[in-house]
Amino acid sequence: MPDERYDDALIAQVAAALREPPAPMPAARARVMSAVRAAESPRRQGGLVRWLVRPRLVRVQPIGALAAAAIVIAVIAGRELRTAPTRAPAAVPAASAGAQRVQFVYVARRATSVALVGDFNAWNRDTTPLKPAAAGVWSVEVAIPPGRHEYAFIIDGRTWVSDPTAASAPADEFGSSNSVVLIGKGGS
Repeated sequence: MPDERYDDALIAQVAAALREPPAPMPAARARVMSAVRAAESPRRQGGLVRWLVRPRLVRVQPIGALAAAAIVIAVIAGRELRTAPTRAPAAVPAASAGAQRVQFVYVARRATSVALVGDFNAWNRDTTPLKPAAAGVWSVEVAIPPGRHEYAFIIDGRTWVSDPTAASAPADEFGSSNSVVLIGKGGS
C-alpha cells in the first residue's frame, strides 16, 4: 500500500498550485489589451449622440401638452418683459429750420435690432434703426420738426413697444399704444 503521507503531500501541493492564478501568457495578454484599446467609449464612437437622437414614442396627456404650451408662452412673454427703456428722450436744439435733435434710448438686453417708428418718419421701420451703444442699450438721434409727434420702438422687427418713460398717446386705430414727444413751443 502506498504511503498515505506521500499522497496527502501530493494532494496539498496540487491544490496549492490550483489555487494560484495562472501566469498570463504574453501573447494572450497582448490580444486582450489590444481589444481593450480598440473598444472606444460610446461618446467617442458617437453612440451617445445616436442614443440621444434615436426616435422614441412619447405619449403626452392633453393636460401635459397644455402645460408645455403655457411654459413656452411664459418664456416668450418673460423675454419681452425684460426689455425696458432707461430714460425719456432728451431734446437737443438743432440749427436747421426749427427742428430739434432728439436722442431716443431703449434698453433691450437680448434684442438683435431696435427701430424707431413715428409720424416723423412715416412709421417706416427701416428708416431709423437704433445702434447698440453699450451692453443692451440702443440709441439714435433724430432731427424732428416742431409739434406733437407720436412714436414707438420695434424690437427684433416684430414687437411694438411704447416708451413707458414718455407721455402716452391714446391707442391708435390699430390698438397700438404709442408715446408722445413735443418739439418747439410748449415742448421739450
